[in-house]
Amino acid sequence: MMFIPVLAASFLADIETFLKSSGAHSIYLGFAIGGTLIFLIMGIMALFGLNTDASADIDLDMDGDIDIPHADTGLADFQIFSIRSILAFIAMFGWGGVIWGGRGWGGFIAAMVCGIITMLLTAWIVCMILKLQQSGTVSNTKLIGLTGTVYLSIPGGDAKPGKVILTLNNSTREIQAIADNPIPTGAQVKTIAVNGNIFKVQKIES
Repeated sequence: MMFIPVLAASFLADIETFLKSSGAHSIYLGFAIGGTLIFLIMGIMALFGLNTDASADIDLDMDGDIDIPHADTGLADFQIFSIRSILAFIAMFGWGGVIWGGRGWGGFIAAMVCGIITMLLTAWIVCMILKLQQSGTVSNTKLIGLTGTVYLSIPGGDAKPGKVILTLNNSTREIQAIADNPIPTGAQVKTIAVNGNIFKVQKIES
């Protein structure tokens, strides 16, 4: 029975020897540089509007400034295991290993702690960004009943929409609009219904 503890102790000692070796240091360095570079590339892409993390958010490209509503889900948007958070873990785990890896198991544990803390911090930052985005969204249904000005004539019918400028909370919004009858540019209209992102409007008779 004493054989198993001795074998386990020998195994752990062998791992610690490897953790202190130059081979382990090279692995730590590879994680550090690779994770950091990819994380920075994703940050630059996000800065220029290119979405690189499907688990973080979903962007819908459409004509105008109407946003799809997103309910406040509390901590539901706090996703620990997203691409960004995992990359943050890999990068900081690597740098922690580069700094403390020569200490064997102690350095490995320190690197893990650094990685986990950075992963949680990254997930929290992404969650806060999502909440800021959600706080500024407006449901399409809230635009029904508002008046606006046609700036791209509405031909009438459902074939091709025109465009209308609305004002809500001191900000202008562009919507695509249809109407039963043709409405010229500059006419005042009122939104009466919405189907997806297409609003139905009615001309306001002066």
